Amino acid sequence: MGGYCINVLTAATTAGHNFTNNTIKGCGNVAVNVGASVQNINFASNTFTSNWSGIMFNGTNTGKLTANSMVDNNWDVYCKDASSGLTGSGNSRGAGSIICTNCGNCSTF
Repeated sequence: MGGYCINVLTAATTAGHNFTNNTIKGCGNVAVNVGASVQNINFASNTFTSNWSGIMFNGTNTGKLTANSMVDNNWDVYCKDASSGLTGSGNSRGAGSIICTNCGNCSTF
């Protein structure tokens, strides 16, 4: 399998990183890789389809996932550190909930 379609590896200004209204499709491995030190990253109103996996958070990242549509082959959201400060709402996988793995707040997604 290949690497990542999108890497977010640098710190952002106070406004944070905003990833909004994008379509990510057909990534052979992870669609979006978020580096361990990235804070205040927000994913809103994106569509993730036919990727091997969706968004991977590699540290105690903070941010929000809101109103994203995710239908990936493996998982949709994965946290390497369960104590990450991620929250979310309104995300969907077809008519159901997204597949969220190891994030402490998965139930809010």
